[in-house]
Amino acid sequence: MLPKWFFKDKKQLIVTLLDDHHVLHRVIGDLFKLMKMENPYQPEEFDIVPERLTDDILMVKVIYPEPEQAPLCYCSYLLFDGKFENMGFYTLEKSLPIAGNEDPYVCGWSEDEIHSNYGPHKFEEGEDVFFVLKLFLKEKYGIDLEEEEE
Repeated sequence: MLPKWFFKDKKQLIVTLLDDHHVLHRVIGDLFKLMKMENPYQPEEFDIVPERLTDDILMVKVIYPEPEQAPLCYCSYLLFDGKFENMGFYTLEKSLPIAGNEDPYVCGWSEDEIHSNYGPHKFEEGEDVFFVLKLFLKEKYGIDLEEEEE
């Protein structure tokens, strides 16, 4: 739902998230009501973290409650330029414990609702943001930071 909202409403979603950090909790609560279930999550379990990554690339990181099962998300990364011409939506998803590997998967969503999986990754603090920035730069601008590091 969130990637579709992001690509459709662009700036409006960002403004909404920044103005009201509890909007996602209420939306999820409405979905639980439709299913005649109680929302098990608290508003404090969600967070919205804006960050300027470069002079023209901004990010809003949406942090969700601890995922109970795969493929639920730990967080989403909404990257965009100042004019909303280049946009990227990435997720950090809980993985299935396969062969002892429980590292989360980095995934992405395109504007035409295609889900991409970039594989499992183990992150130290803050490395997740740098990883999705590298994906965004490569996909939207053709800049491959991996090649430049060699």
